[in-house]
Order: sequence, then structure tokens, then C-alpha cells
Amino acid sequence: MRNKVGLEVGQKIQTQTGEIEVLNVDRQKITVRFDDGYETVALKTNVLKGNVRNPNFKSYFGVGYRGAGSHTMHGKLSYNKWHNMLVRCYDEEYKSQHPTYEGVHCCLEWHNYQNFTDWFHKQVGCGEKGFELDKDLLFKGNEIYSPETCILVPQELNKILGNTGIDRGISTRPDLNGKWMIRCNTIHGEIYLGCHPRTAAIKIYQDFKLNYIKERAEFWKDRVDSKVYEALMNFTF
Repeated sequence: MRNKVGLEVGQKIQTQTGEIEVLNVDRQKITVRFDDGYETVALKTNVLKGNVRNPNFKSYFGVGYRGAGSHTMHGKLSYNKWHNMLVRCYDEEYKSQHPTYEGVHCCLEWHNYQNFTDWFHKQVGCGEKGFELDKDLLFKGNEIYSPETCILVPQELNKILGNTGIDRGISTRPDLNGKWMIRCNTIHGEIYLGCHPRTAAIKIYQDFKLNYIKERAEFWKDRVDSKVYEALMNFTF
């Protein structure tokens, strides 16, 4: 028999995040269970309308989900970092425009926003907007975002590390008669390092870049994780 509030134990209702089954009716408070086993208590009116959300529903690119926990998303820096990470890993349009992210993915643990935010709040720089989530400073060539491989890095340093390729520092043109022009971007602007044969130009560029990276590492030393400083001081091409 249906009870006073119009619901009965065992009744199933479809929601946008999966089907729920009524487990218990206590006046206006209804205990329900989603088909993945997650249980929660919701108001009768919300249950009747199907306005109950499963925090484990994978609503972000088919993999990411809010998770059950106290961390909120709206306006949070941790959400911004988490969502941008998922974009780089699972947004096909983004990856087609940025082919260097082909093969990059995120560990299962971080599909859960709560888990990512727990990690994020323990990191040096977590409260500053100028810090970025980096996946390959500690492990060059790494393709997975995870607690073991990632670190927060100041935007300035991240930008320097992203511009270390030879094609970013040396170039030639017909009027240089086979020589290569060397330039390097710094916080003070572009530095011109002369024109030399290609082999010499590469060495000059790399030597300058390594010294510059170490210079900026010293500047940031007391404001970054010690692992960031060590990785920068030991950086190699």
C-alpha cells in the first residue's frame, strides 16, 4: 500500500544521474539508493520530481565526477585546475588542436574531484592563481596526471619550460648565409645572442637557457615545493 507521502519502499524513480530506489520513508525525509550503491537522504518533493543527484555520476567527459565529500566546485581554484586537466586529457576537440596531448590521461583516483582537491590543498602554491598543474617537470615525458607525478609550478616557470625546444630559440633565413640567429625570451624581454653555425647556435642557446632556468629557480626557491627547485636546478635538454 502506498503511504501518506505518496512513496513506498522499493519504488524506483528515474533521475538525470541514474535510477533510485526508495529504501525508507520518514515523513519528508526519504532514503534512496542509486543503482551503483550510493545511498543518500533527500526531501520527498525532490525524490518525487527526480531531483536527486548521484555524486558518482560521470558527468565530465564521461569520466570525471564530483564525488561524495565536502569540497564544493563553484568558484573554486581547485575545480578550475581539475576541469582544465580533464579537458587536456579527454576533450577530443582540444586534443585535435593540441596534438602534444595525444596519449595524455588522468589516473582513476583523480577522476573523483574530491580526491583531486584533497591533494591540491596540500600543495605549495595551492592558494595562488599564478600556479599551474604540471605533469612532466618531475618526470620528463610523463603522460599521466596523478598524485605521484604532478606538482604545482608558477606560471612563469611553466612557460619557460614549455619554450625550451631548439625551434623556439634558433632560426635562419637566406640573408644569414647559412648561420642561425639565436634568441631567448626572458621576463625582461627577448635577448639576442648573435648568429652562428647551427651546432654552435644550439649550444649557445641551451647554455643560456639552462643558466636562465637556474636563475629563475633561485628567485622562486622559497615560494615553491622543494621538488620544483631541485628539478629546475637539475634540468637537462
